[in-house]
Amino acid sequence: MTNALKTFQDGEKITAEDTNNNNKYLEELNSEIAAELRNYLEGEISKLKADISGSIIKAGTVIILPHEKSIDGSLKCDGSSLLRSDYEDLFNEIGTIYGAVDDYHFNVPDWQGMFLRGAGGNAATLGTKQECALPNIKGTLSGTRPASTSISGAFQQDRLGNTWASGDDSIRSNQQSFNASRSSSVYKDGVDEVRVVNYAVNFWIKY
Repeated sequence: MTNALKTFQDGEKITAEDTNNNNKYLEELNSEIAAELRNYLEGEISKLKADISGSIIKAGTVIILPHEKSIDGSLKCDGSSLLRSDYEDLFNEIGTIYGAVDDYHFNVPDWQGMFLRGAGGNAATLGTKQECALPNIKGTLSGTRPASTSISGAFQQDRLGNTWASGDDSIRSNQQSFNASRSSSVYKDGVDEVRVVNYAVNFWIKY
């Protein structure tokens, strides 16, 4: 860089070389200032990015993603056991709500294949897995004799057999069956779980 900006006294003659040297000095000074400003701003932007990922997205925040890629600083909610000392911020948020193998570890929630439900109402205690359940399905079979049986709900009449006499009554052999799909189309053969219309996603938790 040029040594310094040259100053002049009143009435002093200014040469073209002096003017050029001063202009060169100012250009180099501006260039240095611009470089320092750029470095400073880049550093502040990096800090801001760290603050955004570290502070705005708080440890324990659950993130839903429609793919297998993770977000930096997050873990899949797959029930993994973690050292408390390695993930202090996350442990301070969720503790051992989702279990722990000992006093040095804790588990992240295992939500693979799970539907999440808001706490309260008929939900289980926060962090507790609630098993499958359905309202009971009922029907009736009634009548004074098999031939006059009344059927409702999920029951149906499968077969009426031969009629024969028994004293003063005519008795007809018959058969009834129970099929829940007769009461609602949500009941299907070959399904062994309770489910609603859904799409599969991945749950991640910020640490």
